Amino acid sequence: MAGLRDPDRFLLKRGNRWYYQRRVPNQFSHLDDRAFVKVSLKTGSQEVARLRRDQLAEADDQYWMALAVEAGSPGGRRPAMRAALEHRYKAAISRAMAYPRARVALSPGACAWCGFRNPCRSRPASRWPVIAGVRWRRISGPSH
Repeated sequence: MAGLRDPDRFLLKRGNRWYYQRRVPNQFSHLDDRAFVKVSLKTGSQEVARLRRDQLAEADDQYWMALAVEAGSPGGRRPAMRAALEHRYKAAISRAMAYPRARVALSPGACAWCGFRNPCRSRPASRWPVIAGVRWRRISGPSH
């Protein structure tokens, strides 16, 4: 997706949220029942939205190609194969939604541990969750 003329291709902003929206290509419309793929990117940041969009677009492309290969194979569509493809597709979506946190951490001013733009050192300790009387902290990463 790096060489696109439109850097916001497949991105839609509604209010303060970014969405990935893409029409299912005609050559795959008989394999995929959806007319559109629309996923909330759960972010207000355009930078994070673009990173997640790239991952989701790649996952969609791979999913549609796998569906086409499956439909063209001897034996045609098999429920077990379709379930495996959908499982791989959902896993790719989960990875795409978790992916940018590490990339955002590389931005200037972002926390290297959690990826937020404002360094966590400025957060008061009371913001850590308290569950059953125990204050929880992440074990990996620098202390905040």
